[in-house]
Amino acid sequence: MENRLLSNFKKELPCFTFKFLTELVICSLIGATPVYFNSSSNQELEETVQGLLAITQLMNHAFYLLIPYTIICLYKIFYNRKTESGAKRFNYIHKIATEVGTNFLGIIRAGFGAIFGYFLVSAFTEVGAQSPEELLSSAIYSLFTLILCAGLSLFHDLLSPPLGNRYKNHLKFDRNLK
Repeated sequence: MENRLLSNFKKELPCFTFKFLTELVICSLIGATPVYFNSSSNQELEETVQGLLAITQLMNHAFYLLIPYTIICLYKIFYNRKTESGAKRFNYIHKIATEVGTNFLGIIRAGFGAIFGYFLVSAFTEVGAQSPEELLSSAIYSLFTLILCAGLSLFHDLLSPPLGNRYKNHLKFDRNLK
């Protein structure tokens, strides 16, 4: 049992590491870039960061949309649709749930990008955090938000609908068959 767990860990660690790097790039483009370009003064920096961070009501709404998305995806994993038309209808519902339910990931990405951008601007310019404690706390927030973002992204990849037509008929008959 231990060897199997170690083997799985060795296979999944590069995947998770790659997901960290991917999320870092995506979030930097979404959030850190606008923070960097709008950081000529402390006031502009604060306004940009506050604009990118979601308000509590929006975060709650996005989290609540994540719940039906998870239920639909788990239903898809554990329940086998018997007919092709039933599978197509369910895939349509699943596709809509995927688009709506993953808003939470987009909000988390924008939040991480804003926090990471604030950290970078504070670290390399005179604008932003005034003390080493503020800089350290923004670095810790960035790290934990990156971990959350990578975990949610892996969860999204696990539950997202497969690409292509999964229910294509692969049987091929001879043209001369009567």
